[in-house]
Amino acid sequence: QQIEFRIAYLDLDHFKAFNDFYGYSRGDSVILLLATLLQTESRGRFIAHIGGDDFVMVFLDDEWELCLRRVQQLF
Repeated sequence: QQIEFRIAYLDLDHFKAFNDFYGYSRGDSVILLLATLLQTESRGRFIAHIGGDDFVMVFLDDEWELCLRRVQQLF
């Protein structure tokens, strides 16, 4: 269809160390927090949880940078 899009790959830095120190329960809480935040800020954009602390967002609009900055600030 030749539609222009952008893909953002989101990964939490040092997440394994966080899990090792604070435990998997708190790590799961962080992942759920990020997932909820992405859903709230996505405004209908495609979001996928690849696994662990990795997510993907697909943007069909030009507001990708603004959205990602908002997510980063809120997180």
